[in-house]
Amino acid sequence: MDNAISESFASTLKCELVHRRRFPSREAARTAILEYLEGFYNRSRLHSALGYRSPADYEEARAEEVAMVQRESVHLTVVIPACVYPMNEYSGSEPINVGVGEDISIKELAELVREVVGYAGEVVYDTTKPDGTPRKLLDVSKLYGLGWRAKVPLREGIERTYAWFLGLRSVEAGR
Repeated sequence: MDNAISESFASTLKCELVHRRRFPSREAARTAILEYLEGFYNRSRLHSALGYRSPADYEEARAEEVAMVQRESVHLTVVIPACVYPMNEYSGSEPINVGVGEDISIKELAELVREVVGYAGEVVYDTTKPDGTPRKLLDVSKLYGLGWRAKVPLREGIERTYAWFLGLRSVEAGR
């Protein structure tokens, strides 16, 4: 296992904080190191590996990037009819994409869900996970060309799903 990153960090910590300094106690050293990490290293110190940004600035920018990724979201009651419809209307051999032809950013989707469920807390994005292609939107022109259209808008689909979930919870609570 390559431990170059941890060795580099330990070297930086020694040079910038510990070297030629005496601490009156182990607790004083621990406090100084924690203050260094939270107050300087993560908040102010610029890191070349992060494009000369602090880890806090990098994480904030990365969270915004993740939030702006676009995805097409489709309610299940839209998918099933969209799969069945071409069986009656299409005789070609080329594949047909099933979707609604609209996308939404992860941030907008999170805000929509938050609004529907009445969540007042903060939305935090996991920046440690890859976000993949910035935009995933299917070309649904063949499906639309056959005359098919989604009958359940995204917000309504989320509202239905949340109502179903609440009903399921009340049944579980009654057991």
